[in-house]
Amino acid sequence: MIKKLVFTFGFLFLSIVNAVSQDTLKYLFLGHTYRGPYLVDTRVEFLDKTKYEYIWLGGDICSDTFLDYQSFGYLDTLLRISNPHHYWSLGNHDARNGNVDWFTEFTGKKTYYADFFPNISAFVFDTNITPADCENLDAQYNEFSNLCDTIQNSSHLLLFFHWGVWVDVPGIPQPSSYCHSNLRYWNGNCDSVNTNFAQVIYPQLVEVQNRGVDVICIMGDMGASYKTVNFMSTDGVKFLGCGLNNHLIYDPNERYKNQNDRVLVFSHVLEENRLSYQFLDLDSLLYVQEGYNYLAKLEFNLDDDFNSENLVQEGWDNYVYSLPASDSLLVIDRDIVFNGSTELFVSLAIKPLCEVSGDVNIELNIFGDDDGLIYSDEISIPDMQSYEFTYFEGHRMVDLNENCRIVCQIINNEGCNVKLNNIALRYRH
Repeated sequence: MIKKLVFTFGFLFLSIVNAVSQDTLKYLFLGHTYRGPYLVDTRVEFLDKTKYEYIWLGGDICSDTFLDYQSFGYLDTLLRISNPHHYWSLGNHDARNGNVDWFTEFTGKKTYYADFFPNISAFVFDTNITPADCENLDAQYNEFSNLCDTIQNSSHLLLFFHWGVWVDVPGIPQPSSYCHSNLRYWNGNCDSVNTNFAQVIYPQLVEVQNRGVDVICIMGDMGASYKTVNFMSTDGVKFLGCGLNNHLIYDPNERYKNQNDRVLVFSHVLEENRLSYQFLDLDSLLYVQEGYNYLAKLEFNLDDDFNSENLVQEGWDNYVYSLPASDSLLVIDRDIVFNGSTELFVSLAIKPLCEVSGDVNIELNIFGDDDGLIYSDEISIPDMQSYEFTYFEGHRMVDLNENCRIVCQIINNEGCNVKLNNIALRYRH
């Protein structure tokens, strides 16, 4: 029996990356990007960031960012931290060594402030400030409240946070269920101990939302378990978050269990005051940047897209697909136009539940206009003696010039189940 799971990732992804009209600006949000004391994730270094008008940071950019002043020059070159409308909600890893005055000296910005750009109001929170510094905590709160009281002619209000302070917000889960922090006792000001987010910040956001301004909160202290969140409160306020972490998982067998890391990309259609957003796979962005096109990309963390009886939890609330013995999984069955020499790549993470002897295969079939088979091949996955996840990539060259239909399936001829994750089919001319 073949399970048909067709995922139209390629069309969606390429439309976002390539089809941006002249009156549309793109903004990039990144969180939890650190690779070392003064370095960010290598993938962020390699990512083409010139297409983004503004870069917004959700904190923990390096693991000890403010320990060395030279970090600011590196980050300014890489992420344009001193440019106007480029925001950075400082994380604990950024500011834990002090030297916060270096940030203000280099960027010319406070660690919290209100800002404005076409039809958008924004506020950057410094969630590291505590009642031990009432002067700045109250100043931050007053500046935020003044923005909420006076906001006019803005289609959106964006608010940036690092820590998970969204506790007890009606209609959304507690931060402990999706992010690295759960600051139940975070104080918005120094009036009393009862000034957490839900009591003094959120009601003002609801008032702004009720005046017809679309309110979006964005948080960056994520990535180790959940890669993204996209919630809407009972009152219509949006809560988004994402962060990177797979780069920090040094055991590759553990890495392959996870959902791929995501970044958050906003598209702003100026004439229509329309701001949309999409969570994009960072690894796939790099592949597309290198000239690859995606035909399919399967991850199994979304229950609605896959047969629930085949989904198996594999730690950290991530899910993989359990392919039974003597069964097949259809990755894609889709039309494609070939234009000459094309290299097809199939990659996946696989984990046997018994001693595998190489009887798991990837079958590629290509049919012509008349549905006649014009290409057929099998890619054998090598012997696996380990009961851990293993990453595998196979490729084949085809030389065709016609409209075709490509069918790719994974065939399990083993005597036991195998677990699968992160299956991708991509091509490059």
